[in-house]
Amino acid sequence: MMDLKAVCDRYFDHLETERNLALNTIESYRRDLLRLRQFLAKEGIFSLEAVTFESLKVFAAHLAQVGHAPASQARALSATRQLFVYARRQHFIDSDPAQELTNPHHRRVLPSVPSAAEANRLFTSPVEKTPQGLRNRAALELLYGAGLRASELCQLKVGDIDLRQGVLSFEGKKKRQRIIPIGEPAIEALENYLSHGRPALLRGATHDFVFLGHKGRAISRMGLFK
Repeated sequence: MMDLKAVCDRYFDHLETERNLALNTIESYRRDLLRLRQFLAKEGIFSLEAVTFESLKVFAAHLAQVGHAPASQARALSATRQLFVYARRQHFIDSDPAQELTNPHHRRVLPSVPSAAEANRLFTSPVEKTPQGLRNRAALELLYGAGLRASELCQLKVGDIDLRQGVLSFEGKKKRQRIIPIGEPAIEALENYLSHGRPALLRGATHDFVFLGHKGRAISRMGLFK
């Protein structure tokens, strides 16, 4: 039977000499596989051949129970799978016990959205009369009042706006026009921003993007939600 530590050492040599991985990456593998060996040793498992899928499932559960973050669990299990892939290719074992070992499933946290009361406070709060304040109010009206997508807001151009008709127009997929009606609050906010806010933010630039950020450039999604 092959000693598990000896197999790990040969695997680390393989990572360095044949795969030319960075030393930091190899150290990460070393830490994760040391964690595996320490756990298996407590279970009385010291040889490569004695490792089973069931023992690896218990190891995966142990990682979660002791409080490792999902990303840390996934990294340790990935290192485990790679070790046994190597061992199988070297014919140290006849079958791979880690082949069906999967990463932990963790719940995705949904983004929070304003409550009705919070949204009402946003719309009824006094408008900051700075160029940025006028821009933010106009953006808020279009995002929440007209249901504009953030990507559409960032790419909105002056020629897309018809304040007299109260509509915005976009060229969508297959060059189809998407028409979005906007209400009086959005029209008023856009008029104020286009007249008093945008010229100050433009800073001599000559493009047609409506919502501007740093140095007069079109605002990015990241800049939009700062």
